[in-house]
Amino acid sequence: MYLGRMVGPRGFTRLVAVKRLHTSLLHDARFVSMLVEEALVASHVRHPNVVPALDVVEDHGEVLIVSDYVEGETLSKLLQLARARDQWPSVSIVTRIVVDLLRGLEAAHEAAEDGRPLHIVHCDVSPQNVMLGVDGQTRVVDFGIAKAADQARDTREGEVKGKMRYIAPEQLEGVPVDRRADIFAAGVVLWEALTKRPFRPPGELSKMVAAIVSGEVRRPSEHVEVSHELEEIVLRALARKPDDRFSFAGQMADALEQAERPASAKRRSCRAGSRPAAASCR
Repeated sequence: MYLGRMVGPRGFTRLVAVKRLHTSLLHDARFVSMLVEEALVASHVRHPNVVPALDVVEDHGEVLIVSDYVEGETLSKLLQLARARDQWPSVSIVTRIVVDLLRGLEAAHEAAEDGRPLHIVHCDVSPQNVMLGVDGQTRVVDFGIAKAADQARDTREGEVKGKMRYIAPEQLEGVPVDRRADIFAAGVVLWEALTKRPFRPPGELSKMVAAIVSGEVRRPSEHVEVSHELEEIVLRALARKPDDRFSFAGQMADALEQAERPASAKRRSCRAGSRPAAASCR
């Protein structure tokens, strides 16, 4: 990712983010195709809680994705700093972040073209792909492995895409996934943000896979004091069977807002003039 500047007539300029393939992959047709597909998928999702793709540029045979630039940090960085400094965000702020995440996912899930649903599934929901802007808004980023029903995805046999700690059980079983896989991953994000620890601690891959398939879930209350209503929301999102989870991301967002009043975006915004780092957010 690079910081770029879009230049237009009469002095118009705008900061943008530019995504390019690693130099070792520039001439790999498979990865070039994935990059273009990412832009096509993201271009259909228009919502304040999603970072929009603005353009696809081909320069000297290289394909680049130009996206809106968001000043801020990832949720992953925020949680890393919180652990290091032992200054954890409040439950209301965590709720605000996850509600915004879910609203962004709902926009992706409901995206359509000419009135035809695209059935987009992000497939890589994780703190690394949740952007916290200095304006207090949370945005979903990186549709690099997102799936749309009408697009053929070149997934090799036995290949699983996504970060293992946030992957839903059905993704490992090779069955078609839908929006409820993203809801599961959002549940993992919420679990980690509340409990201050990884949902699946690093270890042997075989043990992690076994834990995912078996549906092992520890209650948040085993590690931190949370309300019964909030815990039930987490456990429902993390249900082993997709049918036992929330049906829609917006449904989970509504339940969260009823269980815990989210902090306002103003409260979650960073101080004017501060570095765009998660540690400066309040």
